Amino acid sequence: MDNKKNYYQLIPEEDLKCVWMTAGLLSYKLCKYNLQCEKCPLDWELRNLSGAPSHGSAASQERKQINSQPARPAAPRREETPGRVILTEDLSRSTINGSLFYHPGHTWVKVEKADEVRIGIDSFLGKMIGRVKVIVLPLSGGRCLQGEALCSIIQEEGILHIVSPVSGSILSVNQKLKDQPELVTKDPLGEGFLLTLKPKNLQRDQKHLFFGEAALSWYQKELERFKTAVVSELSPGQKGLGMTMQDGEIKLGDIGKWIDTERYIRLVSTFLENGEKGIS
Repeated sequence: MDNKKNYYQLIPEEDLKCVWMTAGLLSYKLCKYNLQCEKCPLDWELRNLSGAPSHGSAASQERKQINSQPARPAAPRREETPGRVILTEDLSRSTINGSLFYHPGHTWVKVEKADEVRIGIDSFLGKMIGRVKVIVLPLSGGRCLQGEALCSIIQEEGILHIVSPVSGSILSVNQKLKDQPELVTKDPLGEGFLLTLKPKNLQRDQKHLFFGEAALSWYQKELERFKTAVVSELSPGQKGLGMTMQDGEIKLGDIGKWIDTERYIRLVSTFLENGEKGIS
């Protein structure tokens, strides 16, 4: 008698697991919408009725800490300590697009089809970037890896290197950016997208992305982290800068006015690099 056990694969390789199954919140559920969650009635009900954390939380201990926070983060408090720069930004739900996956390097992914995604920079990074001169995009047909260099944004202040949120093959690049590079900051989630890509293993890469409530909580933490980075760059005479402004606030897009260009581009570059290292 052959005592060898037969093992069967429960989920065929060609089928996609629901993101809620990936998160461990559903025991078994296959995706019928090619990971286009905004089209799924079940996704809408789970996110709006259960208040459960999104699937992006299972990637690492950092994500577990993020998801332990309240589902609806409170608005940032006004800093009352004298000599401390106040940096605020809108943390409403409109800040995070519910149909997008977000990478710690401040890029986003939108699933267009089962074998095609759209990629761009998020609104947070768009507000930090100064005047864009040129965007250096990869060639169609090229390959990229999650977390590695995807393109470069050349500003008057310097160069920012943007990493890819997923691995795959480049299908096409946004030709509008050749003549209108400023679109990447004016409309980063729309006409300012970077490129389209055929993902190599979206289910695997998805574990390193934020979605829904986890993305909103992550965004709030990033704002606090950037605030700390800004304060460290200010000279002693600038520490009370936020308190002297009429409304007592400094927004992301205003930081470049108070820090010289060389230090500012270094600040943003270091901020992006540390974010990728700290959550990957």
